[in-house]
Amino acid sequence: GFLPHFVTFKNPDDPMTVENVDGQDLAKTFGDGVTLKDVTIEITDAPVTWGALNTYLPWLEGLKGAYLNGSHLGSKDVPLGLHAGNFQHKGIGK
Repeated sequence: GFLPHFVTFKNPDDPMTVENVDGQDLAKTFGDGVTLKDVTIEITDAPVTWGALNTYLPWLEGLKGAYLNGSHLGSKDVPLGLHAGNFQHKGIGK
């Protein structure tokens, strides 16, 4: 089946430490015995939770939508081509 793009950070305080995670082989990244049992997507009318991810990725809001290396234009040292918008719905804040 289809899985979303999974990533992890070797150091959650440093966006440049991002790495791809193979959803079909979590043990390769996280160690023996780690597997993905289920992925559920749910449509809800509950209000969007804003800012919760900033607790885990404290640099995210400071990027203001920029790439993980801080640039606003792509450069060859952008890890995985990711930008802040890949981690937030509708950009920064509400």
